[in-house]
Amino acid sequence: MQKRKGWLLILVAGSIALTFFLLLMINSGCVPPPEKPTTVSPERQKAIDDSLRKVYEWELRKYWSTGYEYYKNKDFQSALKPFWKVAEMDTIKQHKDVWSKLADCYFKLENADSVQLVCEQGLNEYPDNLYLHRSLAHILTGREMVDEAIEHYETIVKLDNKAADDYKKLGNLYLKKDDIDAAIQAYESTTNINPQDVESQDILAKLYEQVDPEAMIGRLEEIIKLDPNNTEAIYKLGRTRFNRDEFAKAEQLFRDYLKKRPDDIYAMEYLGNSLQNQNKFQEALNTYNTIIQKKPEHKKIYCEMASCYKSLNQFGKARSMTDKALNIDDGYGFAYIVRGEIYEASVEYCMQQENRNEANFDDKLVNELAYRQYEKATNDLAYKDMAEKRKNWIGQFIPTKEDRFFNKGKTKAASACYKWIY
Repeated sequence: MQKRKGWLLILVAGSIALTFFLLLMINSGCVPPPEKPTTVSPERQKAIDDSLRKVYEWELRKYWSTGYEYYKNKDFQSALKPFWKVAEMDTIKQHKDVWSKLADCYFKLENADSVQLVCEQGLNEYPDNLYLHRSLAHILTGREMVDEAIEHYETIVKLDNKAADDYKKLGNLYLKKDDIDAAIQAYESTTNINPQDVESQDILAKLYEQVDPEAMIGRLEEIIKLDPNNTEAIYKLGRTRFNRDEFAKAEQLFRDYLKKRPDDIYAMEYLGNSLQNQNKFQEALNTYNTIIQKKPEHKKIYCEMASCYKSLNQFGKARSMTDKALNIDDGYGFAYIVRGEIYEASVEYCMQQENRNEANFDDKLVNELAYRQYEKATNDLAYKDMAEKRKNWIGQFIPTKEDRFFNKGKTKAASACYKWIY
């Protein structure tokens, strides 16, 4: 044991002596110092960086391609992982759409919470991304977070001042806050971009009516004086006059408008309605015929034409117009309502022609035809309420059980006045 300790002491002493000797030799210049590491040249460093970047970009493309392939094939769940990988890796912002794709995947998977999370995270990196703003605004609106949704829609219309639909949604949100002035400005922007947006035009007219309709009319008239070719102002004033039942003034305004914009079908429809409401039925028919030439599938115009022929007591032609509308859409409630009105009008006409004040069985049978048309119209939810009212009214004037007892076997009106029906 003592022998082992002795050896250890000798080794330690030897190590210390050797270290001392080497230091002495280095300081005296007998042993050269270790070489400094070689410096990499700029060219070599660039080659290394380029190589690393190519590897990085290849990895990035690989994840993007994988995610996009899943996305394209509507496998949205599988697309999430590679898209998230791209979002984490893409420090060079090569795939700016990745956040939009992630949001869309979560939309398709009906995961609203994740949509909101992705949009918020994506907007931190890309604050001008319209898709993310729209998606987040949609989610916030659905959650009744009105102020937050407004903030995003206001950003959207700043980024895209031609976004008619976004202005419209913004206007609706302002209305939820009872901010009428802001809503008017938003709907004004909507209708400036898309004058044919009838819904927005109607909302705007109602809003102006609440605020100061006369001031609005005066403003539009002043604009037209200063700029007679301002079709936007002419159209708005014409629509306002029409909504106020000032049909003669509306007629003139829409005639002026159509001289400048002869192919505007919506303006033609307003003109036709203005003429019709002044009992200028033949002129209205001429206008409606022009619309049909331009848009043969316009089912509502066939119904307007039917109403004109009805008012001219041309009941057969009137009904043929409703046939054309129903050939386009056999569930169109308005066509059934107009057809019912044609039958009703023919009863009134025939009673006058025969100097009768009370309806006979023939009249009641024709009223029953009207009743059946209103019944069909109730299947169209857009016209259900109107049809129910018409049906309940005419139901008082259809054959009773007693009428049928005294007219057994008679199912069609025999009067010559009704021969156009059968």
